[in-house]
Amino acid sequence: RNKPQGHKFIIKIILLLIFFVLIFLGISRTPAPQEDSILKYKRILEKDPANIEAYISLGEDYYQKALDAELKNDEKETNALLEESVKYYQNALKLDEGGKISPQSRYHLGIAYFKLSKYASNKDYYTQAEDELKKSLQEKFETAETHIYLGHIYFKKGLFDDAIDEYMRAKAINPNDVAAWYNLGW
Repeated sequence: RNKPQGHKFIIKIILLLIFFVLIFLGISRTPAPQEDSILKYKRILEKDPANIEAYISLGEDYYQKALDAELKNDEKETNALLEESVKYYQNALKLDEGGKISPQSRYHLGIAYFKLSKYASNKDYYTQAEDELKKSLQEKFETAETHIYLGHIYFKKGLFDDAIDEYMRAKAINPNDVAAWYNLGW
């Protein structure tokens, strides 16, 4: 009587293990939500190459992927993803007639340009970064980080008084922002 119970127990364990292995294989083959979104919007662009929302969404997705790659200290991947982000944002800007590009997207584009200057040493993207960050401010998207990045740009250009003004603006928005204080001191 114990032997049949032992076999049933072993069979249940084996079936349970097979179940978990199948679940794991299913999860590991499912594309990440960001990848899924990228594929979705690329398909939309295949059907409608003038779909501005798809270009904006792809710019956003690649921007987020670039930030993830930057956290992993993968400069080559970060640079490639930033270039993709900028490419899609630029296409959106070319098509934008009704102001569909949000100030936050302009902010992300400005940051992408700024970071490209860091990773792509053969090109200077600071002017484009400055333009987009200023446009995001004009459209009422004001963050301490926007002013900090503008301060960095002015510092790189040797415009120290302008850099100080931007760091002061960042500090006024967030008095506890360590980056604003540090850069102001610098």
